[in-house]
Amino acid sequence: MSDPSVLLKMDGVGYAYDAGNTAVYAINAEVRAGEVLLVAGANGSGKTSLLKLMGGFILPTEGAVKLGGVDLEELPDDKVDEWVAFVRTESEKSLIGPTVEDELSRGCRLSGLTGALIPQRVSQALDVVRLRDARHWYLDEMSVGERRRIAMASCLIGKPRVVMMDDPIAELDAAGVRVVGRILKELAKRGLGVVFSSHLLDPAIQLADRVVVLDQGEIIADGTPHQILEKPDILQEAGLPLPPSAELFHRLRAQGVLQDTSLPVSMDEAVEQLLRRLAP
Repeated sequence: MSDPSVLLKMDGVGYAYDAGNTAVYAINAEVRAGEVLLVAGANGSGKTSLLKLMGGFILPTEGAVKLGGVDLEELPDDKVDEWVAFVRTESEKSLIGPTVEDELSRGCRLSGLTGALIPQRVSQALDVVRLRDARHWYLDEMSVGERRRIAMASCLIGKPRVVMMDDPIAELDAAGVRVVGRILKELAKRGLGVVFSSHLLDPAIQLADRVVVLDQGEIIADGTPHQILEKPDILQEAGLPLPPSAELFHRLRAQGVLQDTSLPVSMDEAVEQLLRRLAP
């Protein structure tokens, strides 16, 4: 009997381009309801190809992708769209506008919504991305981070069960990263499966419940953020530098200090652990 919390499952998935080069291979992975999953890997490791396979934008050349236990290739396109939404890298550049309401209302109509359902769904989407007062804002007067959040809102119009975001925190400042993190957590809290990619562990790992590390198209590690940070050799192999807080604790451990302390995923967590250890 299948686990109802598993929204998406990949069994032995591989994909090779027509030229013969393999993007990903032997991928076994799951996306669960209420979970934020980070796909971490250096540029060129296969992250975007993996997300496209998850969403049915490209079909595997081997193995199977299942949505709700059904092979993705057996589902019609409209059913796949009901399951999965995809926010591309720099998705804010694809917005047409001119206003936020124009943009999101267009998405509603494309999803088949009419009448009073359109402003209702626009409001719901804006609430999730924490821009409820932005309905009448002009897109060309908004920051990159704000427009990116509108792109996220647009992908929520169809009420998907799995949301995938390709490098959503790229080029955002610390405040923008925190807002995106809250949005990811809010989506997971609502029971969605959330997948996002990044080529840097810091700060992406702070936003995730689980991490898969991709290297040359293969998953080489899978675990919680704390478990992943315990594998510096694997991370180095994948071209992923440790976050500064974890690097600090690894160095202290090498000096015989903090041996029984878990590695922090953020500097705030590192400070908390050190203060507890230093407290009289």
